[in-house]
Amino acid sequence: FKLLPSRHMLLDVTINGKGPYHLIFDTGAPINLIGSRVGKEAGLLKGGRSAGLGFGLFGGGLNQTEVKSLKVGDATAEKLPAVVMD
Repeated sequence: FKLLPSRHMLLDVTINGKGPYHLIFDTGAPINLIGSRVGKEAGLLKGGRSAGLGFGLFGGGLNQTEVKSLKVGDATAEKLPAVVMD
């Protein structure tokens, strides 16, 4: 990982076999937040269901989905809840 001046950890991750993408790692987050560009490239928006906030409150809405696999280095996690949003 890379430690940013803001003290956030930046990780290179592979999502559903695509990437790598640079994501900020938050050990206290209850769910994974993924930007729209990465979500679209990784195929997370296909079949994702709306979280009911699509009227622009959070930059055009939220799309709740499941990440089939998220790989960091040699470690892989499967079936992770995520929200794709701007």
